[in-house]
Amino acid sequence: NKPLSKKNSLLLERTILYTFKNKQLKSFWMNYKNFLLCLIKEDICVLQITINFIYKSWPCRYPDKIVLVIEFLETLFSLYQSEMIKLSNFKKICSKIIVTMSDMNIIVADK
Repeated sequence: NKPLSKKNSLLLERTILYTFKNKQLKSFWMNYKNFLLCLIKEDICVLQITINFIYKSWPCRYPDKIVLVIEFLETLFSLYQSEMIKLSNFKKICSKIIVTMSDMNIIVADK
C-alpha cells in the first residue's frame, strides 16, 4: 500500500531488512538488492527506513558485508541522490564509510 502503512513498515524493518544480518547474504545478494530497489521504487518512504536500518546495523567486523552495503548505497545514491541528501542519517553513513575506509582492510578499501 502507498504510503507504507505502520504495520508494513514494521514488517519491513523486522523481517525484510533484518536479512542484512544474515551470514549468507552474499549468496543471495543480487536478488535481495533488486527486491529492495523495487520496494523503494514503489514507495520512497522505504528509502528512509532502509538507510536508517543500514546505519543502525552497520557490519563493522565483516568486510564482505561492508562491501555489499557500500555497493547498495552507491546504487541508491545514483538513483535517488536528491532524496538521500535530505535524509538525516545520510551524513552519518558517509562518516561510517570514511571510518571503514581508514580501517586498512584491502577488500573494503578497494571498493
